[in-house]
Amino acid sequence: APNPVREACVVPLAVQRECTIEVKLFNAFGAFVATLYSGAVSEGIQGVSFTVSELASGHYTVVVSDQLGVAGSVPVVVVR
Repeated sequence: APNPVREACVVPLAVQRECTIEVKLFNAFGAFVATLYSGAVSEGIQGVSFTVSELASGHYTVVVSDQLGVAGSVPVVVVR
C-alpha cells in the first residue's frame, strides 16, 4: 500500500490457501469505517483495492481476517 495515500490504494495479500476472508478498514480510534472486501479468495498473491475519496485525512488500519481470526493488518495514512 503506498503511504501516504491520496486517491487509491491496493493492499497486497499473500493467501496461503483458498479461503473466505474479510478486509475491513478502521480509523485511528479503532472504530469500524468500512468493509473493503468479503468473500472467497484463492491461494497466491492477491490485492484489494479501494479509493479514499470519502475518507478524512488521518491514520487508518486495514485488517484482514479469515475463519481462524485476524490474519494481518496494514497501516494506511490518508492525506488531502
